[in-house]
Amino acid sequence: MSIKKRLEDLMRIGGVHACGVFVHGLPVDAITSTDVDKEKLFAYAQDLINYSEKVAEGIGSNSEFIMLEMNNEKLLVLPVDAGGVAVLTDRDANIGMVRVAMKVAIPEFKSYLVGG
Repeated sequence: MSIKKRLEDLMRIGGVHACGVFVHGLPVDAITSTDVDKEKLFAYAQDLINYSEKVAEGIGSNSEFIMLEMNNEKLLVLPVDAGGVAVLTDRDANIGMVRVAMKVAIPEFKSYLVGG
């Protein structure tokens, strides 16, 4: 299955506004349904990965999945090698479904980011 198809699958989940893959905070492929600034979104997602890795390391663990809850939105970030996958949702989105869709696609995202 293609990366675009995986991103389209994520966008079909109710409440998802934007999703994409990035490397070092730079967008590689993304889909949005709003006027989200993709460059800012993925730069912030990379910052979340960097900070969460420091925190997890400080308590002797690993950072595997990050969720930032804001007033009306949630940002979910899954680290993948030198980048990751980010999904921006509204606050009522089914986060469980989003997380499952992200995790199922990890091998494809990883292959795409490392070899793409």
